[in-house]
Amino acid sequence: MRAASPATRSATTLSVGRRHPRSDLPARALAALRASHREPMSTPAPQRSTPVTATTTASAEVRGELTDQVGNEVDNETGADVQAVDLREAAMAAVADAAAFYSRQLSDPRVGRPARQVLAARRLHVDAASSPADEVGYAPDAWDALYRHLRTLGYSDETLLAAGLVTRSRRGTLIDLLRHRITFTIHDLAGRPVAFTARAFAERIAADEAKGKAAGRTTPKYLNSPDTPLWCKSEVLFALGCPRVRAALADGAVPVLVEGSVDALAVTAAGRGRHVGIAPCGTALTAAHLQALEQVLVETGTSGGLAERGLVVAFDADRAGRAAAARAWTLLRERGVWPDELRLAPGADPAATWAGDPDALTGALSNAEQHPLQETLIDDAVAPFTSRMHEVESQVAAVRAAVAYLRDTPAELIGAGILRVVLATGVDADFVITEILDAPTRRNA
Repeated sequence: MRAASPATRSATTLSVGRRHPRSDLPARALAALRASHREPMSTPAPQRSTPVTATTTASAEVRGELTDQVGNEVDNETGADVQAVDLREAAMAAVADAAAFYSRQLSDPRVGRPARQVLAARRLHVDAASSPADEVGYAPDAWDALYRHLRTLGYSDETLLAAGLVTRSRRGTLIDLLRHRITFTIHDLAGRPVAFTARAFAERIAADEAKGKAAGRTTPKYLNSPDTPLWCKSEVLFALGCPRVRAALADGAVPVLVEGSVDALAVTAAGRGRHVGIAPCGTALTAAHLQALEQVLVETGTSGGLAERGLVVAFDADRAGRAAAARAWTLLRERGVWPDELRLAPGADPAATWAGDPDALTGALSNAEQHPLQETLIDDAVAPFTSRMHEVESQVAAVRAAVAYLRDTPAELIGAGILRVVLATGVDADFVITEILDAPTRRNA
């Protein structure tokens, strides 16, 4: 192994483009790679379900569609099965009516003013063109405003509990789950409202923290509907079922995986039809999330799914965000997907960037294809050894940590990836390639 001198390393320029030329690598190393390099794993064939026509949020239409879908299936079932179907149908209609209620509260000149001000400060203007009525709303600052409204529409307590719209107070009474929060509607893949994620106001968080710290209670920034018969947070991505997002994907938009709903809306606004934001709802990314995204892409005309369309990862740059990006990488690699990364100013996220400099977010999205996520993960893997890189043992450990992100890498990425490890560790390309080829043997030892 030959370590590059500091002068040599500082004078070297690394190109981070996706299609870096491979001519910079030694001829012998390239020959070894060509002889042993495996093709990336193919994308698993998605389990396609029968497409369901998207409906409006009117509860009557939701009931009618559900009845059409399940009516024939329950003809020969037991009375309990029929009751379960009826409860699910009623819960679906209740969520649709709740979305309409929250939308009206947001539009109310007096009640919705604080929420509209917060959204406007973030350049998220609620109107028919940028955000249809059932996407964003406001849960009023009252204990049971939604509960009382839905009861007047004829919904039972059982239905509202099943829909995840209410919860029991310490006194046993039913109260609204969401109070004094900006609501964002979660849709299923047919475009029907099934749940909500809701953001607290900053001043409420601060006030509640001041009062609740002594008792160990704090207000969560985001609060999601609980898992119900209508949805499961480990399977549903925010915005993926939204009709306008699905339409953009059908027109070729690239999905951008972000951390929260406000980030997702900011990306969709900045993407101008070329990128759309999607986000997990209070849970880590799962294989089921990616399966749902795969299904939407295939059903809207991209036969190669994610591997063909591509994906951009835009998690925060903190420790939790980096860990989430590494997990996403592993899940995506299993599907033959090699994601790009959205690079923003240090400490910035998509929502803050959109609020402060919209053109910066639009430009970063346009340039994301030039920044494979692999590069950042290599840097993260090497970082713990940087202060000891003058030691041979640390160089070897750093290379072995980094090559975990080079296994099975496609030809257009492998050259730039090897060069990044070379520059970060000071070893030569031959040694990096040897470690790549020996990695399977070490794993099986």
